[in-house]
Amino acid sequence: MRILISLVSFFMILNACTEEETGPIFIQILNGNQVTFDSVFLYTQQGNKPYGTLAPGDTSEYLKANDGIGEPSLLLMVNGDTISSINIVADRVLPPPLSPGYYTYEVTFTEDFGYYSTRQLP
Repeated sequence: MRILISLVSFFMILNACTEEETGPIFIQILNGNQVTFDSVFLYTQQGNKPYGTLAPGDTSEYLKANDGIGEPSLLLMVNGDTISSINIVADRVLPPPLSPGYYTYEVTFTEDFGYYSTRQLP
């Protein structure tokens, strides 16, 4: 019985000592619409990341983000209109933070800006 308790204790301690994944997160934006994005900004805890102008179907360069979330907050300028998606955590659960790596967010919306979505691509 002592051996069993010792083994269980050992594995519990070993499991508690595992490190979280750390490292850089790189995010790019894909314009999934038929209109040009005049400006694209990704909101992060360290400030806004400017992704510049994106023509329809274009993908931005990867920018380093220290805090990536599975459902991003973005600001877009399209034909003089501002489209903003800010995720507020007050009444719903957001996806977990991103692990280190490279990610692409495809951004789409309807012509009347009534529907806005982002989709994380593998």
